[in-house]
Amino acid sequence: MRIGFDLDEVVVDLTGPLVKLANDHYDLELSRDSFQIYDFKNNVYVDDTKLNDEIIDFLIYYANDEEFQFKAEPCAGAVNTLLYLNWLYHTIYFITSRPVENKGTTEDWLRKYNIPHAELIVLGYGVEKGPAGKHNHLDFFLDDRISHLESMLKHKRDWPGGLFVIDRPWNRYSEKFNRIYDWSEVGKTIGGQYA
Repeated sequence: MRIGFDLDEVVVDLTGPLVKLANDHYDLELSRDSFQIYDFKNNVYVDDTKLNDEIIDFLIYYANDEEFQFKAEPCAGAVNTLLYLNWLYHTIYFITSRPVENKGTTEDWLRKYNIPHAELIVLGYGVEKGPAGKHNHLDFFLDDRISHLESMLKHKRDWPGGLFVIDRPWNRYSEKFNRIYDWSEVGKTIGGQYA
């Protein structure tokens, strides 16, 4: 099968280090659950509007910073599962909304963890992922953002492996897509399907 994955918060844990950085810098007690809405700009972290805006800018800056992205670690179980799926002859694609100029650093990060893939597609923020899924004839896609999965479905109706959302606080409002809670479920869901 041709299988696709988002990177941030699916393969790469950016929220964990972002929370720690913001907590240390602003003396806060944020957690992953502080992000109830996908976009940093739509969450309220503190009551002081000016400070809240400063925290938003801080989070956006570091979430898009190449060095910060490169230092981030994989989500638990991601690397071993991707190696297993590759071993089963699934063809792996990554489609991300990271800034286009971060593609080289993102490729370096994938090499650093020996993560196999046929292609890394870096679209930039706000670009629909559906056309890339269709163009690459994907059979399966996993993302943490509901709108990206809706885009996949809008541009390609047939998903033999399925469209799945990985459980995160900012996507729990929706039951539109099948939910996966961790990487062991990814392996079980598509590991045995015909590659």
